Amino acid sequence: MTRKERRNRSNPEAGAETPENTGGGFADIVTVNKLTPESAEFFIMGGGFLGLKENGEDKGRVGVHRMTPITSPDRHLSIRNMEMKEIGIIFNLNDFSEAQREIIMSDIRLRYFTPEITDITELKEDYGYTFITAETSAGKREFTMRDLSHNIIFLTQISCFLTDTDGNRYFVADINKMSDKVMRVIGVWA
Repeated sequence: MTRKERRNRSNPEAGAETPENTGGGFADIVTVNKLTPESAEFFIMGGGFLGLKENGEDKGRVGVHRMTPITSPDRHLSIRNMEMKEIGIIFNLNDFSEAQREIIMSDIRLRYFTPEITDITELKEDYGYTFITAETSAGKREFTMRDLSHNIIFLTQISCFLTDTDGNRYFVADINKMSDKVMRVIGVWA
């Protein structure tokens, strides 16, 4: 018995003909709803939440999620409802009026709050956790990190993001400006 016959015997569907590639691509499977200034109006709801009217229909509370947060922060913004279902995509935030951009940016600033660390004043490692006290662009912050190999993301050889156990992100522009102790802990992941 040949290998193909054994495979077909153990899995009768394995020998079935597969349909040919019809030439269709990703666009044939997924539809993208492009949100434009003509189709989408953003507004501030009660409680300060972001709301959306699409073609006059109130979509309720929405959130803005950057699809390319580092390389193109103002392009490809996914607008999702509170169940995380995508309503549509803003391809370029600059297509919107200044007033609409400011309303959209208010949600982005809350979701992507990323203070810059200017100095790490205390760093302690204990039981797999790293406890950090830092001076940041938003004042003094104390936070905890776990599994540094997965929670330090280097953008360049000297700049990185640190993500704490609560999911908050902190930006370090130049790790070379940090103390030797910090470099021994963080610099090893560069």
